[in-house]
Amino acid sequence: MSAAEDLNELRLHVRFDEGHGPVIVMLHGINSDGGDWRTVIDTIGPGYRFIAFDLLGFGQSPKPLDIDYSADEHALVIENTLRDLGVDDQFLLVGYSLGGCIALRYASTYPARLRRLFLLDAPFYLPPEALELSSTGLRYVYEIASRWLWNRLASAKQKDSVLYKFASGIGSKALEDAFHADDIPTHWEVMSKNLENTVNKATWVDDLPNLTMPVVHAIGVRDAIVKVSQAPALQRLKPDLEIRRIGGLAADHMVLWNMPERVAEEIMRDEVRMLNIAWRGGSGTPMVLLHGLRNQGAAWRPVAEVLSATHDVAVIDLLGFGGSPAPLGLHYTLADHVAAVMGTATGLWGEDARLRFVGEGLGAEVALGCAATVPERCIDAIAFSPTLLEPGTSLEDLATDERSAQAIALRETAQRLTDAERTKPSQAEQAEARLVAMLRSVDNAVLGTDVEALLGQVEAPVRIVVPQDDTLTPAGYLERRAGESENFEFVSVPGERGLPYQDIAAAVFAIVPGDAGALERARATSPDPDAVSDDPWARAARGVEGALLRAGVLNLIAAAIIVAIHPVPGVLLTIGFAIWVTIASASAIFGALTMKGQTSGTRFTFVTTALPTLLLGVAGLALAAWLFADPVSGRRFFGVAVAVYAMARGAADLFMALRVEEVAKPRWLLVAGGLLGVVTALAIVFGPNHGRGIVRLTLAAYLGLSGASMFAYVLANRRSAGRRVRELLSRAREQRG
Repeated sequence: MSAAEDLNELRLHVRFDEGHGPVIVMLHGINSDGGDWRTVIDTIGPGYRFIAFDLLGFGQSPKPLDIDYSADEHALVIENTLRDLGVDDQFLLVGYSLGGCIALRYASTYPARLRRLFLLDAPFYLPPEALELSSTGLRYVYEIASRWLWNRLASAKQKDSVLYKFASGIGSKALEDAFHADDIPTHWEVMSKNLENTVNKATWVDDLPNLTMPVVHAIGVRDAIVKVSQAPALQRLKPDLEIRRIGGLAADHMVLWNMPERVAEEIMRDEVRMLNIAWRGGSGTPMVLLHGLRNQGAAWRPVAEVLSATHDVAVIDLLGFGGSPAPLGLHYTLADHVAAVMGTATGLWGEDARLRFVGEGLGAEVALGCAATVPERCIDAIAFSPTLLEPGTSLEDLATDERSAQAIALRETAQRLTDAERTKPSQAEQAEARLVAMLRSVDNAVLGTDVEALLGQVEAPVRIVVPQDDTLTPAGYLERRAGESENFEFVSVPGERGLPYQDIAAAVFAIVPGDAGALERARATSPDPDAVSDDPWARAARGVEGALLRAGVLNLIAAAIIVAIHPVPGVLLTIGFAIWVTIASASAIFGALTMKGQTSGTRFTFVTTALPTLLLGVAGLALAAWLFADPVSGRRFFGVAVAVYAMARGAADLFMALRVEEVAKPRWLLVAGGLLGVVTALAIVFGPNHGRGIVRLTLAAYLGLSGASMFAYVLANRRSAGRRVRELLSRAREQRG
């Protein structure tokens, strides 16, 4: 029997297979087993089917020594095991450390099997041209050192090194407990092959851009193996990848063991079970009201209050809007929106209740999606100005007047703000999430929906209402389409887009045309001007721009202070450094002493995380005390520390510039930065006054240019939006002419 046939026959030991509901598959890290997921599973709780097994070569799974333990081999055995377990529906795959590298390869090989991919502290080593622009040289040297270390570990058994002799000799008992292994020689060979063929050869550059499912990579901020500072480089490979930073003193590479509750929380952030109910009232037939792209659920409240006399009305904020969750790890397809709405409706009325769906704009499209997806739950659907594009048209074709052109230009402005790397450190996560949710809803729910297929699947009665001054909705196409279907009715009414929020009576008449009492109440009801004018697109864009401008102002102020204070007293620098060391050390000690309450509290956690943190904190306090007691000697120490860092960074940049054929940023910039670092280090050592001057001017220049560039970027972005409006209007005039 060939090795390939042998591999196809292998199955993994299933550590956990429990619960009912959507499937979550969990892959553990190196030198461990599926039992690591116990606390995470317990924290998430019921509502899911959890599957965690021992990876090939670990725990109680087979440990053949005639295979490479490559990511492809792992993926094949995982797939065969899942098929045997009857997992046919799409599932969420979670991979930690080594399991993350395997999960990445599985997702690339079997993309149709996953609904989401969640990576936790998965090691990645990128080619030089793909590295993050900041600290490029240092990261390159770090990757060389890391791979050298893994290769040394992998070859330790073959070379019968001192490390291997210790591991297989007097240290074997302790390592057997730590590695969940009962045979160190065999385990060492399995570990070595995994390091060499799965971790070191992980195919991030090839696999990540091709993934179609939502992907999240969560990284502990103190992880010394997976550097969160380089994670933005992954987003250049896959722009919609979400990077999450797990904070805390215990957030190192052992985060799954140290903080399993936090890991469970991060996994569940994208599992939306309920949307925000903006308003609910009344009794009678259940009715769901859904808002459009440029409003929130609150805009429906006047209509909802009128209809509540005869209906049990729930106004729902769509996924990513208003008070509803806005997970960055979703694509916001029509299916995502429909699933979230139906899950919320089930939570409100149960699984068997039949509903009336009413929506405006995107909400109208989602209402039609609900009617198409769960016809047995739909009484009827009323769609005001649905965001449906006539087949063969583009978004630009809708820019027929200034208002529609401004809407399209605003969307493009928001896209630039979320894509620009310079905005990442400045923008608030919540503002970014809102913009991303809206942008993806347009791209994937509006532009990515097959309109003909959607309308063809709707069996319930549908009334499409389009105001006569609505220039965005394809009224002609929808009227023709309604004429071809017995269950469709097309209604043209006076008014403009957003009719339900502006003309309460017209909206109520379209929803319940035979209810004279409702129409009378509607005529006595006024719209909510605050809810109608609250444009989430503009608000989110302003939030990101505001954060960028504030960061720019702070940078310019800092640069001005550095230039104004000349010369900077050396003692002042030393005391400032000592204060920073004191605060950081005290925080580390406090965190180490209280870590048991923040983590799973195991002995291994204390030895690997709490004890080193405590010792570093004590050492830091000792250093700070010395700096306060002897500022003159402390100034020299501070200078040496800066010189060492500058030399290391400069040498690394020069090394990369001279040794690497393709680099992430212009080679001259690497050379210039490298020379500046080396010259600064030498100047600090041999001419302290000149060295401090170079550091001061370099820092001031960096802060000043950074702040100015932020202002320039915001200004250029606004000018670009104005030009785009003019281009769209000119295009519309040419088409009409």
